[in-house]
Amino acid sequence: MSVNRTAASAPPPVEVPRGLAGVVVADTEVGDVRGLEGFYHYRQYSAVELAQSRCFEDVWHLLVHGELPDARRGAAFAAGTAALRPLPDAVRAALPAIAAAGGRSGPLAGMRTGLSLLGAAQGFGPVYDLSADQRREDTLVAAAAVPTLLTALYRLGQGLEPV
Repeated sequence: MSVNRTAASAPPPVEVPRGLAGVVVADTEVGDVRGLEGFYHYRQYSAVELAQSRCFEDVWHLLVHGELPDARRGAAFAAGTAALRPLPDAVRAALPAIAAAGGRSGPLAGMRTGLSLLGAAQGFGPVYDLSADQRREDTLVAAAAVPTLLTALYRLGQGLEPV
């Protein structure tokens, strides 16, 4: 039996302005930098004003749900994400080895490994196979665990126990 092979053909190159000025790579509703105007925003709210007037969880709610929460919804979101912060036992058990392997690179070097282990322990699937609700939930779990993971790796790197 004979198999014919064909050469893969690449699409022709696209001409773009030098520096990619004015080139749209992806559309987003989440944020943008309008440098000439001096405006950096999250969902059309000034990032500077948000940082000055809202708590971290309120801005996180804005990014995830598309709107700033009222006091009740903000408190519920903060409580819900706080409940997601503890690390699974399998991840926690691996942290000393991850911290030791990071050496002089510090805790951020171990973050990739820790997040990969978290995804495996939580059973995260490929993003493209998930419903919007499952993607949102997995994202919240991963993002909520980052402070716990980072501080644990830092403390272990300093010879201290994680809290």
